Amino acid sequence: ILYCELYNQFFIVDQSVKTPKKLDVYLTLPIRLDEAVLGAHIAVPTIHGEVKIKIPPQSSSGKKLRLKGKGIHAGSAQGDQYIILQIMLPPQEDTALQDFCKKWGVSYTVRSFS
Repeated sequence: ILYCELYNQFFIVDQSVKTPKKLDVYLTLPIRLDEAVLGAHIAVPTIHGEVKIKIPPQSSSGKKLRLKGKGIHAGSAQGDQYIILQIMLPPQEDTALQDFCKKWGVSYTVRSFS
């Protein structure tokens, strides 16, 4: 794996044998809970400059978004940039958010082990 630093963000260039495109770039993008639930337009750095992307509503952590042609260019070959969303909660305790989650969290389940 090769690492390069740009705008104080780390991009990981995938060099694994299992990946057919070795010119792809990956960025983990921290987003707020409201941006994940409601969707948002966010400016993100690429190795070719900043671009604005749309975060779809109801996005979960780990969701991967593709920016076609925004990876590494080598001759006529072009890689893609992948944005992996990571939902971040506020660093300080938020009682309003906790109260909301106590009511909201019982409305659905995400695990079924039976």
